[in-house]
Amino acid sequence: MKTVVVSLLLALLVSANSFAQSSQLNQYRLGSGDLLKILVYGQEDLTLETRLTDVGKIYYPYLGEVEIVGMTVDELENYIYEGLK
Repeated sequence: MKTVVVSLLLALLVSANSFAQSSQLNQYRLGSGDLLKILVYGQEDLTLETRLTDVGKIYYPYLGEVEIVGMTVDELENYIYEGLK
């Protein structure tokens, strides 16, 4: 199980406890049970800490239930960004 931090608006992606290098973070694929902290600068209602369900889904405000298992952090960041545009 990994802990992943996703920041929108091109902020630095950091999860020091789980990843030694950013290249590992870019290659990591999200899996069921992973803990996510999604930060959206200036939008507290969109900031969320959640765990992927056994089937790899999360509930995200305005997007509803989304399946993100197998996505990279960059793919998830882009998915949320595009969904909120």
